[in-house]
Amino acid sequence: MRTALGAAGFTVILAVLASEFWRPIETGHASSERVLSAQEIPDNRYQELIAEGIIEQGEVIEYFYSEGLLSIKEGGSILTNYRVIAYEQDE
Repeated sequence: MRTALGAAGFTVILAVLASEFWRPIETGHASSERVLSAQEIPDNRYQELIAEGIIEQGEVIEYFYSEGLLSIKEGGSILTNYRVIAYEQDE
């Protein structure tokens, strides 16, 4: 027996997969494709940078860019009120 998915079924599957891929970015659980200003950085990202030792408690992030697709730990650049930081994950 042969099953034909059809254009409508394929479109639904593609839409579901696309929404699942973009959800982490929209909710701040994945990296962005652009430089973020201080107001755009989700609090969970700020806390993760502190936990990973990339920034110190009390540092104010002015601008942030992450090179990682799914994790900010992969690498990035940060401008804080004290310094400019470029970091990358050790392999």
